[in-house]
Amino acid sequence: MQKTSETRLTLAYVALLAVLVVVYKLIPRYLNVGEIGWNLVSVGALGLFIGSRVRTSWAYFVPIGAMFVADLLLIPPLRALGYSSIDSSTPFTYLGFALYVVAGRLVGQKELAPAKIAGSSVLGSLLFFVVSNFGSWVANPAYPRSLAGLIQCYLAGVPFYFNTLMSDLIFPAVFFGCHALLLRTVSTTEEVEQLS
Repeated sequence: MQKTSETRLTLAYVALLAVLVVVYKLIPRYLNVGEIGWNLVSVGALGLFIGSRVRTSWAYFVPIGAMFVADLLLIPPLRALGYSSIDSSTPFTYLGFALYVVAGRLVGQKELAPAKIAGSSVLGSLLFFVVSNFGSWVANPAYPRSLAGLIQCYLAGVPFYFNTLMSDLIFPAVFFGCHALLLRTVSTTEEVEQLS
């Protein structure tokens, strides 16, 4: 497959993933399934994937843009539950998702090694945990403005980390695997057409 057609296909795949990530984030809230799926999101995986496969600086804006669109669309259902989808911790959350792109840079553009992808995923989830919970500490006046308050905030975030970690192990496997399958299928199809 020619490099330009592979690049176009990858960019189309990223656009599709971004739309699916937004839809996936909205479905539990609009179907009112409760808090069971909170933090079980695919935005980090999107950042990780694009960080690996698209090496331009605008890659950082894709997960942030997807998250922003989802946050805007989540205003009505979250307001009904007494929550806000955008608050003073939001910039920290967005920074956390941008850091997934940095973690994705550790995976080569063509690399599919499960250990490398999983390691980068865990790194991304840890960076997200540190940054987003720091943002929660800054935004939530219930936590004392002290080291003890910060530690309390991080400890309160630990139960939510499990869903984040599971998301960051499952979704990247799906995103990278489907992309590899897509490229292989298109490449095989083009080779067959050239032989005909």
